[in-house]
Amino acid sequence: MAGGHYRFDRFTLDLDRMALLENGQPVDLRPKAFDTLLALVERAGRVVSKDELVGIVWPDVIVNDDALAQCIRDIRKALGEGGQKLVKTIPRRGYMFASAVEGGNEVPGSTPRAATPDQPTRRLSRAALAAMMLAGLALIAAVVALLPWSGETSDDPRAAFAREPRMTLAVLPFDAGGETGEMAWLGEGLADEVIMALSRFRDLAVIARTSSFGHRDADLVTIRDLLGADFVVQGSVRRVDDRLRLAVQLVDLSTGVNRWANRFERPYGDLPSVIDEVAADLATALADRARDAVAERTTGTAVLMAYELTMKARKALLSFEREQTYEALRFAEQALEADPGYAVAWDLVAQIHVQFFLQPYDNRRGDRATLEVAREAAAKAVALDPAYSTARSTLGGVVAWLGDYDGAMEMLRQALELNPNDAGALGTYADILDRAGEHEASLAAWDALEKVDPAGPMLRLALTSRAQMFTGDPEGALASANACEARAPRFQPCLVFLAIAAAAGGDEAAAREAGQRLLDVNPHFSVDDHMEIVRLRRPEDDALMRRHLRTAGLPD
Repeated sequence: MAGGHYRFDRFTLDLDRMALLENGQPVDLRPKAFDTLLALVERAGRVVSKDELVGIVWPDVIVNDDALAQCIRDIRKALGEGGQKLVKTIPRRGYMFASAVEGGNEVPGSTPRAATPDQPTRRLSRAALAAMMLAGLALIAAVVALLPWSGETSDDPRAAFAREPRMTLAVLPFDAGGETGEMAWLGEGLADEVIMALSRFRDLAVIARTSSFGHRDADLVTIRDLLGADFVVQGSVRRVDDRLRLAVQLVDLSTGVNRWANRFERPYGDLPSVIDEVAADLATALADRARDAVAERTTGTAVLMAYELTMKARKALLSFEREQTYEALRFAEQALEADPGYAVAWDLVAQIHVQFFLQPYDNRRGDRATLEVAREAAAKAVALDPAYSTARSTLGGVVAWLGDYDGAMEMLRQALELNPNDAGALGTYADILDRAGEHEASLAAWDALEKVDPAGPMLRLALTSRAQMFTGDPEGALASANACEARAPRFQPCLVFLAIAAAAGGDEAAAREAGQRLLDVNPHFSVDDHMEIVRLRRPEDDALMRRHLRTAGLPD
C-alpha cells in the first residue's frame, strides 16, 4: 500500500509514517509487530491462520510460533486495556481483528511490502566473525554512558517497569568452530560471562541468553526486529594447544556496519582473568555514570577449573532435563571444591536444588530440606558477592518457596535495584508477585522481562499463562500455554497451565486432554501435591487453581 491510513477505535495505522497512533500520538511498536497488526487490520473480521501471518510478516525467513506470539503480545500491550478484545485468539485456528476499520485501499492477501533499501538483508557469515571483545565492549559502555533516563513515575503497576534504556545489546554465542566434547561449552560460556558483566550497567539493556542464543545464525534484520536490539556482539574462540584465541566484532543493526573489530591471544590459563579484565574496562568506561553498579567480581578472579565447571553447570541446568540437572550439580560442586569462594557456583547450587524441589526427578521434590540447602547456598553467594543481583534474586525465590512472601519481595526489589535488567530477577519477581496474589503487578513484571528477554525460557510462558488466567484473560492464558507446550511438549509446567487455561476458557474436553498428557508425563501428579508445592498466598487463588485442575480430570 503506497501510503494511507486505517482507523479503528481510538487508533490510526499511518502507513505514510509506518506508525501506530493513539489519539494522534505515536505508540511504540516494533517493525514486525506493526506488520503483524497491519496484516490483521487488513483482514478485519476474519480468522487469519498462524501460517498465513508468518508468510506475510516473515516472507523470506524461517521462524517459529514464538516470534508470532511475541508480536501478538506486543500489539495487545500497545492497544492497551482493549487489546485482548481487538486482537482475539481463535484456539487452534489463528487470530482475528475484531473491530470495525475505516480507510485503506489495499486488497487483503496482497504481496507483503519489501524491505526498505536501508534495511540490511545479508546473512552474517561466520567466516567474517573476526574480532575481539575487550576494547569493543568498553566502546559500547562509553557510548551508553552518554544516554539519559526518564524519571517519570506512576501508580500503574506496569509503570514501575516502564523505563527503557536507550540502547539494547544482544551478545551471541562465541563460535567455537564446531568443536564438540570438552570444548563445546566454551563458546556459550564466554558469551554468558560477557552478558553477566554488561548487564550490571543500568544504562544498557542486554538481551538475556535464552533470546540471543536462539538467533546465533540469524540475519541482521531478524536479530534487530525479533530481539529489538540496536547492536550485536559476535565472536569466535579457539584453543590451540595452551593458547586461547578470541575475536569479536560490534555490529550496528540500524545500518549493518561493523563499528569495531579486534583480536586477542592469551595463555588458556588466563581465561577467567580475560572476563574480569573486560568487566574492569567496562567499569572504567562507565565511571562517571555507573560506578556503583559495578560488581565486586571485577576485582577478583576464580581459578580456571571453577570457572570452566560453572559454565558447564549453567548450560546443563538450563536444559530442564533430569539427567543433565544431576550433571549440573556435579559440575557446580566440583567448582566449589576448586574455589570455595566463587559466588556464581554457590548461586548455581541453590538454583539446582530449587529445580530438584520443583521437578519430579527424585524424592527431593517437595522436600523442605532441599529448600534449606538451596537457601544456605544462596545466602553464601550473597555474602561472598553482595552486588551479585542474580544470587540475591535466587535467595528471594527460595525464601518465597519457604512461605515468606514479604521478605522474598524485598530481596527481589534489592536485586532489581542492583540490576534492573537481570532477567532471572525479573522472572522470579514476576512469579512471586503472582503467587502472592498481585496478579496485575506480576503481568507488568512479565512484560518488563519480555523487553530484556524477548524469547525467554519456556517456563516464563507457563507462568505468564497463570497470571493471565488470574486476571480474567483465558484467551491470553491459553495462547501462552500453547506457546509453552509447542516448545516443550513434555515439560510439566506447560501441561499444567495448558490444562488450567483450557478449563478456565470453558473447554473441558481440551482440559481433560491436557490433563491426560500430564499424567502420561508424571503418573504421580496430584492436585494436593502440586498446590502444596506452589503455596499460593490467597485461599481464593488456591481454590480457583484446584477447581480448574479437577476439571481437567486430575486426581486429588
